[in-house]
Amino acid sequence: STCDDDIDDCYAPYDELDLMMIRTASGGLAIFCSFTIIFSYLRFKALRVPSFEVVVWLAASDICANSSYAFFGNPKDGTTECQVQAMAMQFFDMATILWSLTIGYTLYSNVVMQQQFTSRCAMHSFVWGTSFVLMMLPLIYGNYGQADKDEDTWCWIKPDNGGNEMRFYVFFGPIWSTFFLSAFFYISTIRVLNKYTEVASEVETQRKLRKLAANLKWYPLLFIFSWAFITVVRVMDWVGQKKKPWITIVQVALLPDAVQAILNTLAYGLTPAVLEKWGELRNQMLTEGSCFPLFRIDPLWERERNSEMDGTVHTVYSSVGNGLKDSPASDSDDESNSSGMNDSLNRGHKKSFGDTRREGE
Repeated sequence: STCDDDIDDCYAPYDELDLMMIRTASGGLAIFCSFTIIFSYLRFKALRVPSFEVVVWLAASDICANSSYAFFGNPKDGTTECQVQAMAMQFFDMATILWSLTIGYTLYSNVVMQQQFTSRCAMHSFVWGTSFVLMMLPLIYGNYGQADKDEDTWCWIKPDNGGNEMRFYVFFGPIWSTFFLSAFFYISTIRVLNKYTEVASEVETQRKLRKLAANLKWYPLLFIFSWAFITVVRVMDWVGQKKKPWITIVQVALLPDAVQAILNTLAYGLTPAVLEKWGELRNQMLTEGSCFPLFRIDPLWERERNSEMDGTVHTVYSSVGNGLKDSPASDSDDESNSSGMNDSLNRGHKKSFGDTRREGE
């Protein structure tokens, strides 16, 4: 490492080793958390719905992003390993962000627009295509290299030769644009849920919808928790502000890839529906006195009846459907009552939420 005259600004070899151990540990924890989502999808047929598939792809992107960051080490600038690590980090980090945006849009589409958005082709084209384009731009302009020029660190977009600007063009700019767009989706959804709460006839339904609306406000904050600190650090790099050692330590300890993967698992992968399935499996294992039920995985093409019906998103907002199906718009067999309720909530919509659910069935 390059050191200034101030010894406090230097890192001894063991310090760099400690940072590597922190990266590996946090990355390993994040990969484990993301793997639980994928295993839940494989193990429980009831979770094999299009909406949960989006969460699975989010988890897969998290695994790849953390693997490229935590297990490639610190390749030398200009090597093939450095190029591969830099491109993998850029690609899978953006894919993770865009899958989160897709989840928010699917929620918005189901609840606010009252349309089912389950086109796998459209979602995959958007996520992987956009990530690929944003990965290729630094490659074309020769911006991949060691992320910090004065330290032996991981490889990403190097800061010199226009690299700082490129970081914000292809990474931080899209990240924070995604944050504001996701915030719009969630705020719009919360407003509609609050309207449903006002007209719901049953107290229990009101309680569920009110709780869901309160919980949803936290989901846009995942971006802030994950990316605010590193954004400030990269702005400091851009303006030429030298980092203190403690900033680098916090930067590695609060590894954005790992923090985001863990928060994604808590928010999208450990919902009441998923925890209920794990509770049933635990009881089955206790009854049989064996761990074998854990590995009884049905073929992937097998799904439970009506699992393809995706009137509301099954994961983070599965409670929307559970709450609304008890509402007058969903329980009533009178189409005029359903449409009347919907018109009172959202003028201009042609179909009620209950009508949308019946079509899905």
